[in-house]
Amino acid sequence: PLRPRRVVGQERGADGLREHGAVGEFEEAIDFLSPARELRPDDYRVTVELGNQNFEAGRYEVAEGWYRQALEKNPDDINVRTDLGLTYFFRTPRDTESAIAEFRRSLEREPRHELTLQNMTAVLASRAALRDADAALRRRSLEEAEQTLARLEALNPSTPSLPKLRDSLREAQTGHLKQCVSSSSACCCVPPLR
Repeated sequence: PLRPRRVVGQERGADGLREHGAVGEFEEAIDFLSPARELRPDDYRVTVELGNQNFEAGRYEVAEGWYRQALEKNPDDINVRTDLGLTYFFRTPRDTESAIAEFRRSLEREPRHELTLQNMTAVLASRAALRDADAALRRRSLEEAEQTLARLEALNPSTPSLPKLRDSLREAQTGHLKQCVSSSSACCCVPPLR
């Protein structure tokens, strides 16, 4: 018997999502993937993709749940762990400490992961720029951001984000990140990357 293209795609999981053309349409992608998850509950890629689509839709707490489920199956997936860290950074209110903790876990598994190094530098610079941060936390954050940036530069001196990361770090050192808007939060002019 013939089955609708959508059902066949859902049976194929994450691959079916691309065939269905729902990439970039977050709500549609989530609606598409939810039945796929029911059909294939052990499909790791569907779990990760549900996290990704919820992340892109700005539902960071929901994305966190999907990423945690994925990491239960594969705790060594550095990209998923880094994205989990970003869910903490982008939510309101920010949980910078949890973001940094996840980035550290990623770097323990893969010390040369460029995307994690970039995000770690950006988040540390953001934490250092908090107007209500105490001097010791600012100093530790700046030192770690400088070390992380140096690791990234040594790994790949042509990383496109390096100039902006350097600028953010300089601005954090002076306490003048361009996009800081309140005493309780800070935004890097180089946002963390995915």
